[in-house]
Amino acid sequence: AMGRLATRAALLLVCAVSVAAADLYTLVLNDDGRSGNCRGNGGSTDKVDAKIKKLGTQVECSAECDRLSSCVGYTYSPVSENCAIHGNGMSGSCSRAGKSHLDECGTCSIAGKTTRSSCGSCSIRPSSGPGWTETENFCASRLDAVWTPGVWTASTWTPPGNGWTSESYSTVHVHMVDGAAGAYCYDKYPYDGVAQCKSTLETDRDQGEHLCQREVDVKQNQTRCALGCIFSLATPRTEKEPRKPPSCVGREDLKCSEKFNAKATADDCVSPCAFVAPPTKKPLWTAAHDPILHLAGWEKELRSWGDAVGNPNEKGMIGECRVQGNGVKPLNSKWCRGVLGRAPGSTCTASNGMSVGLQEGCAQACLDDPSGSCVGYAHSSFSCILYSPFADKHLVHHNGDTWNPDARTTEPCISYDSPRGCKTIDTSKPDPSFICIILKTNPDRWLAWGPTGKREDVSLSIITSGVKKDTYTEDVQRALRLRIAALAFVNSTSDDDSQVVLTVSEKDVLSTYEGKEVVLDFVVAANASTVTAMKKLLDAQVSTSAMANAHLKTFLPNKALVAAVHPSGAGTWPGIKTEIIIIIVVSCVVAIALSVGLAWKFLMRKAKIEAQQMHFEVSGDAHNDVDEDLHGIVPHFSIQEMENMNKDIESNLKSHRIGTLVFKNEEHNDIQNEEHNTEVGKKSASLTDM
Repeated sequence: AMGRLATRAALLLVCAVSVAAADLYTLVLNDDGRSGNCRGNGGSTDKVDAKIKKLGTQVECSAECDRLSSCVGYTYSPVSENCAIHGNGMSGSCSRAGKSHLDECGTCSIAGKTTRSSCGSCSIRPSSGPGWTETENFCASRLDAVWTPGVWTASTWTPPGNGWTSESYSTVHVHMVDGAAGAYCYDKYPYDGVAQCKSTLETDRDQGEHLCQREVDVKQNQTRCALGCIFSLATPRTEKEPRKPPSCVGREDLKCSEKFNAKATADDCVSPCAFVAPPTKKPLWTAAHDPILHLAGWEKELRSWGDAVGNPNEKGMIGECRVQGNGVKPLNSKWCRGVLGRAPGSTCTASNGMSVGLQEGCAQACLDDPSGSCVGYAHSSFSCILYSPFADKHLVHHNGDTWNPDARTTEPCISYDSPRGCKTIDTSKPDPSFICIILKTNPDRWLAWGPTGKREDVSLSIITSGVKKDTYTEDVQRALRLRIAALAFVNSTSDDDSQVVLTVSEKDVLSTYEGKEVVLDFVVAANASTVTAMKKLLDAQVSTSAMANAHLKTFLPNKALVAAVHPSGAGTWPGIKTEIIIIIVVSCVVAIALSVGLAWKFLMRKAKIEAQQMHFEVSGDAHNDVDEDLHGIVPHFSIQEMENMNKDIESNLKSHRIGTLVFKNEEHNDIQNEEHNTEVGKKSASLTDM
């Protein structure tokens, strides 16, 4: 037996000497064949300790990892040129011995609490499942939890220099990727995330051909891979890549890899080989989200429920945006680093001048989205994710910032069933460092663009063929107005079309179609703050005939079809025609003048009657009172006088002259009335003298 062991040891030594160490990298892929940002074995949110900098090429990024013995891999994004170097101590160093990441750089007043984020106690303890620690971050992610902090005494933390920024995490090995499009993860040591069998004679970590590991790889076979997961054999070392261990992968909820690695034990190793257990899956949430801001136009943060809940994921937690019933799969989006929000190395900035590492900056970046179709965002202090069905196709923002695409098959809805087959964001994937917030789906959403400015409407012209204008009945037109109102989020209720007007006309505008087409001219109410955003929103949904048919076909008359669409532009809300306005103004002036004239006539007539009454009363005192009942206070006019008064009224009614002409006419009538009154006075006097 001793002889066999000696021979075995000799073979191991020869193997170790004969195979030269080299920095070879493996492109890490997920089950869908996609790479992404490097992650540990704790899932897509288990980030790896890193330092980050913009480097022009992947070669430069790889060379930096080659230069550092503690580098375990790197992530490179060609579009944004971000290079993340991963490994223990990459994010900086602590003055306290044995402390390698920022969250543990110090001491806590509570015994057993070794990190700043866990220095305290939460009124609601985490479940017994793996992956959750009683930290301030976890407590902050629960609506009804209260955190009682301990006293944390920080030691000195020194970040990386030479223009590198840090993202400090306790995970220091690369095991998997998050699948984000535009990012590529390269692992230098494929075995450091799985169970290993090593000899003390083997010194190089990338010596994948050693006998110890090959023996344990044989025992890690398909029988240890759970049902529903996919098993792959170990692959030999090549000139470009190191040896890769056997793998067992599948849906995240099946925990294929985690269970597979857990089945490797010390019994798999034979002396002089020694067993090295895989790293414990225990991600530490080091960046609880700051107090959440509730901004105008936005809903409150979404929290986990439905299939986003399960050990260890708690119900009612904040996290990245997801869709219920979709297996907690990521949605179509794009992302950009915030680098702790306030750091000068922030990658992306919104139009309000804020880094996307700040919540206000991330929210504004969603409003800035060139596609006009951003429906919400997920935010943490180090990253901003924008969700849109077209997010991966509109990466360059107004200021030249280039975002990283994350193309997914599941598209978030802009509005109801827009685009067709989309899914509505309604839950979160638990992660205390992220919040998910979406825009409101009613007219209040437009408050996100700021205070209401002056009225500026939006026009949309849709050309249809197949039927005549008369088929567009009032019911059809109302249905079309309601649909456009819903797409533009200007309807307070499902039957509110007050903010949309539609003009239907028949014109020969398309040479490719025979006869005339029916043109539907919509105008949607907007203002100076929202007009640009509303144009983009409508264009994102109905800017082509195919898109317009998808949304409007069911509301058009039978056999009608959208043939063309003019892009949204400035609109004018239809008003009253100029001719009608002139008629109304003239009518109002005439009515006022006529009223004044009649009132003046009435007052003059009343004054004359009162004068006559006074005259009759005086003359009655001078004579016998016998005739008082017959002639007392009742005025007497001749037939001629009554006819003259009637002529005056008729002349006034028939007159359509306005302004000074009317008053000149009245002045002329007043002169006649004075002459007439003189005659009446004479007659009255002669009567009293009798």
